[in-house]
Amino acid sequence: MFTAVAVLTTAFPDPLAVPIAVVSLGLLALGCWAMLWAFQRALQRSRYELIGVGGLYFLAGCAPRSVRLSMMAALALEVAVALAAASARPFTASAFGILVPVYALGLSGAWGARHGIFPPGPPTAQLQNAAIPAGTVTMFEQATKSITIEASPARCFEVVCDFESYPEWATEVKQVEVIRRDDDGRGGLVSFRAAAMGRSTNYLLEYYYGSNPLRVSWRLVQGDLTRRLDGEYCFNPVPGEPDRTEVTYHLAVQMVMPLPGFVKRRAEARVMQTALENLRRRAESGAGKLL
Repeated sequence: MFTAVAVLTTAFPDPLAVPIAVVSLGLLALGCWAMLWAFQRALQRSRYELIGVGGLYFLAGCAPRSVRLSMMAALALEVAVALAAASARPFTASAFGILVPVYALGLSGAWGARHGIFPPGPPTAQLQNAAIPAGTVTMFEQATKSITIEASPARCFEVVCDFESYPEWATEVKQVEVIRRDDDGRGGLVSFRAAAMGRSTNYLLEYYYGSNPLRVSWRLVQGDLTRRLDGEYCFNPVPGEPDRTEVTYHLAVQMVMPLPGFVKRRAEARVMQTALENLRRRAESGAGKLL
């Protein structure tokens, strides 16, 4: 639309002065909104991922090559058309076109903030903002464990994203409610009630998703026993075996309660083992509804 209006305005500058100004300013407004939305989303993700401006708005290293080429081609086209129109008709309404590339940049940032795959932040950065009251002991700071599951990455991803079915296979989970979904219908904000430390606990998690490889990440929004409950499942296909998946599970936890060291170590081992073994049984069984 912008290219068509810019070409016509170059040929007929006076009659089309208002349309080129309206189109240019409208796309500028949409681009600014998209850039701000992307920045706000990136701030949330930056609590556990390393996100730079080049990756967020120019998709450097965080998007498939085809996506980056498409987004950057759109940006380049808008810049070229804007400069050509402004050069051909300086000091006219065509000059408004130089504002339009903000639109492509904003859409690129929105894609990066929502779908971009960024490297995880350093372990200390994931926990450094948690203020731990004096006299308390963290349950365990972080742990990572991997297993191989006889199911495809898509199947494993499907099981993890089917939150309402967790009570059927996740041993400690008693009740789940999806409070908010994203644009693809996946759980964005999910409430859990689970058994922990001999009592019932409630916590609220916010979820993020990646596609290269398939990945599900979450962070704690609210919890009664935990100050931090951030984690990630990463599903990598086994080379040459599309129906086998290497699943890596990472979890960072802080609990507001004093615990002896041996209790913390046993709890850590149990949580990691239970999470992966329960997922293995569910994914390999073929049970569960499709997304």
